[in-house]
Amino acid sequence: MQGSYDPGLISFSLVIAVITAFVWFDLAPRVAATRGRRAARFWLAGGALSIGTGIWAMHFIGMLAFSLPISMSYDLPITACSLLLALLAATLALHTASLDRLSLRRLAMVGPLVGAGIATMHYLGMEAMRMQPRIDYEPLFFLLSVLIACAGATAGIWIAFQSHHGGVLAPLWRKCVDALSIGAALGGMHYAGMAAARYANGAVCLANSQPMNSAWIAGTIGGLTLLILITTLIVSVFVVIPPTIRSRLVFLVMGCVLPVSLMAMAFVFYDYHRGQAQLLSNAVATARSMNALVDKDLASVESALQVLATSRNLPISNYMDFYGQAVEVLRELHANAITLSDASGQQLIDTRRPYGESLPVYDHAAQAQRIFATGRPVISDFFIGDLNREPLITIGVPVWRAKTITHQISASIFSARLSNILARPQLPSDWIVTIFDSVGTVVARSHDMARFVGKKGPARLLKRLAESGEGAIEIKAYDDRPVIAAFSRSSVSNWTVAIGIPTKHFTDALLSSLWWLMLALALLLVSSLALAWCIGRSIARSIYALTEPALALGNGARVTVPPLGLIEADAVGRALTKASTILASVQHEAQHDALTGLANRALFNEITRQHLMLARRNGGNLAVLYIDLDGFKLVNDTHGHEAGDALLVAVAASLLANIRECDLAARLGGDEFAVVLVQPGMAGAAAIAGKLVDCLSAPYAIGAVSLQISASIGVAEYPESAGTYETLLSKADNAMYMAKRDGKHRFVIAAP
Repeated sequence: MQGSYDPGLISFSLVIAVITAFVWFDLAPRVAATRGRRAARFWLAGGALSIGTGIWAMHFIGMLAFSLPISMSYDLPITACSLLLALLAATLALHTASLDRLSLRRLAMVGPLVGAGIATMHYLGMEAMRMQPRIDYEPLFFLLSVLIACAGATAGIWIAFQSHHGGVLAPLWRKCVDALSIGAALGGMHYAGMAAARYANGAVCLANSQPMNSAWIAGTIGGLTLLILITTLIVSVFVVIPPTIRSRLVFLVMGCVLPVSLMAMAFVFYDYHRGQAQLLSNAVATARSMNALVDKDLASVESALQVLATSRNLPISNYMDFYGQAVEVLRELHANAITLSDASGQQLIDTRRPYGESLPVYDHAAQAQRIFATGRPVISDFFIGDLNREPLITIGVPVWRAKTITHQISASIFSARLSNILARPQLPSDWIVTIFDSVGTVVARSHDMARFVGKKGPARLLKRLAESGEGAIEIKAYDDRPVIAAFSRSSVSNWTVAIGIPTKHFTDALLSSLWWLMLALALLLVSSLALAWCIGRSIARSIYALTEPALALGNGARVTVPPLGLIEADAVGRALTKASTILASVQHEAQHDALTGLANRALFNEITRQHLMLARRNGGNLAVLYIDLDGFKLVNDTHGHEAGDALLVAVAASLLANIRECDLAARLGGDEFAVVLVQPGMAGAAAIAGKLVDCLSAPYAIGAVSLQISASIGVAEYPESAGTYETLLSKADNAMYMAKRDGKHRFVIAAP
């Protein structure tokens, strides 16, 4: 018994084989990279599930691509065992390929073992058909398939082992070439094994009496497998690519679109299956209604014959007048002829011949015997008439006289008469409607009737008709076109009306739906990825806009972040601005006197050193004024600390009002102040010192009290007085003490 292949499903199985091999080579480095850690077990288990499912799906879809001229199905427990074998073989292969070291001895042991597991999975899957007689295998092709499996498994393990020594990110072109070669090996093993199978003529599949929808099952299994494989690849790439906002958004989109794609594909297949079932149900109902029309037409002939059987001419053997009645009835019936015969089968009249002509014995003895035996009308099967060699059917009824059957009346009609019934329903032009008699002979046909009338129906259909009165089955029409035949058998005539629907009505609708679905999903994926990329770029731009303020904040600069168009980024920007304000406040408090707001000793030292370095580099000069308040302790003791603090604030304000913006005033502690003058010159320093002595010695209105103090100022200039900051400050301090010793309320310039 010969079978045939579906090229589309063959291509689909090979695509899955190549993708499975690609996933294999991609996962081996992942498992190897995590070896010794807990994650290795998850990578190994997930990878084995993905690869094993891919190998098994490739095999099973390849099985579905093959069809025999009988109903085919697969035993579920045996099929599940073949899947388990594939998973075990994949686990062993992936584990071996991810080892740190792989000796040739181990490879020579494990490779053939994995190949034998894959070959066993294949032949166990074929046994799931439970053919009777069992499948025989040609030794040469059987051995070839096993050798291809062992060689392919060994090569695949070695290639995967080499790939992880080249790093996790092996060249993509190399993975593709390796995947094509190993995928071809997997496909070669499978189809060599299929070529080895020999099916006996008349063999039957005992797995299930119901035919399968190969396209629907292959699409479902293939879709699930592709989802598993693609998801595995996405996860594998996800852990390697450096995490960025855009890459994570892209993976998020793919993680959302792929399940939706699976659901959409499952819905398309479900809708296809439901539509197919509904179409077949409608076709069976149409066949049933057409069968009723055939029964009605035959019943009308039978009724006319039964009326004729009550003629008063028959009891008195007035056959001449009965002949005239029969001719009249024949005109109304549009039949070929009406005959009358006795119990011996001798024809008494035949409307096709003149009355009184010698007639033969009735040539349908079996029908006559049934009428005389049962006393019921009988409809014959198809036959070719003796006179005109036309395809005919006869309907016979008994003639009763005193509870005894004395004659039978038969009407023969052309089978072409039934073709009018086939044209009544408005069916598609390529649907084939056929009427079969009780033994499966074509009585009438909607297409090429002259060519096929009288032929036996397809063997698969006749076998199914013997099992069930209604249903549908996939067969091949007389022109070898695959059709699904919806049929209904009459319980009255035992005839069958079958409607042959070309399978392309189903597959074209499915392929059209799948193409539109894939186009829609591709557009959805591309647009979603583009949108995710744009959104990611916008988010990244907002985040990158925070880096410059963050760096400026680290350098101590004052930061103000403008709105960035993203709530989260704006929140971080506000936090940076607030942090800048806090840091500026803390920095100001750390460098300024809390009471007067002037620079403190630390800031004064830092800025004076900087000005000194600039003056040394540029050949300039600067002066340091060391100021001590005369009589401040008396004010503090007499009027209290609050008055003393208010006086210090007033002194600080007076200092700031009487120096230049480029100069710096500082409170060094207690009632001691200092001023650094930038580029004053000796005369300028003396002038400012004299001015400060006068303004600081003026009366201060503190509340309702007028307080009077004076100031003693020591002046040291660079480079005349000192060359270093410490010496400069020390000489200014000594000069201030000299001013106090000489009577206070004066300034003294340090000697060169």
